[in-house]
Amino acid sequence: MSKYIVTATNGEQIRNETIDIKTNVLFHGCKSVKDIKKKYEGFWNIPSAKEKIKVLEVTKLFQLLKGGK
Repeated sequence: MSKYIVTATNGEQIRNETIDIKTNVLFHGCKSVKDIKKKYEGFWNIPSAKEKIKVLEVTKLFQLLKGGK
């Protein structure tokens, strides 16, 4: 499965976003959870950003559906 849930925060709010690494061009080539985290934070943390985004967790979608981690 190519879908992941990215849980991220700006320090005040927590956000969950579904990422499909096969259809989202930004994440093409990601081979690990670490790769997804780096791409996600790199996209949101541009130099002119007013806030810093920190990824808390990246979870494969099928793991959530099965109840595992």
